[in-house]
Amino acid sequence: TVEVTLDIDGAPVRAHVAAPTMSEAIDLLVDRLTRRLDRYGARRSHRSARRRSADPGVGDWRDGDLSAERPEYDRVPFDERETRRRKTFLLSRITIEEALFDLDQLGHDFYLFVEEESAGDALVSRVVGFDGTGPAFQIRAVDPESIARSADVPGLTVIPSPPPVLSAAEAQEYLETSGERFLFHRSAPHGRGQVLYRRYDGHDGLISPR
Repeated sequence: TVEVTLDIDGAPVRAHVAAPTMSEAIDLLVDRLTRRLDRYGARRSHRSARRRSADPGVGDWRDGDLSAERPEYDRVPFDERETRRRKTFLLSRITIEEALFDLDQLGHDFYLFVEEESAGDALVSRVVGFDGTGPAFQIRAVDPESIARSADVPGLTVIPSPPPVLSAAEAQEYLETSGERFLFHRSAPHGRGQVLYRRYDGHDGLISPR
């Protein structure tokens, strides 16, 4: 496995790949990172067109990489699993398209942010290929009715139900039962949106807003 994160004037661009040999992994990483850098450069050159039309343009997130060549997840029994990493961020208040672009540039499966218009916590994530030609996406929000008004984006599905309110133990059980890689939920103490996710070492991580 090979992972690289570049800092370009404070903006992270990341790639993470896996392959049978180190040389193959490096080749994959170079190709993926080059595509993301090209899109980043194109986006900086077209900031005046931030609100894109339905027709994808140069550097558009809809040209993004599919989640491929990823490492396999280790299996750890549920009663031995721990939350080994806890990250707390001051979430950016941005548009949905900006969140999708950041999701692509970081190479993540999900991205937690505060949606600009509704001012509520939201999560964009990758799903199966859209029309067989590229990635499609979903968005979940603490206030899905408000988010729907600003989520008219091709290839994006709005999940209509709000995320559940769960304690830490309930969230771990929920994630285990679902078989998913991550769980967007509201924390029982304060109601903010947060994400419990599977790490490649088989344990869990937690991302919370500050």
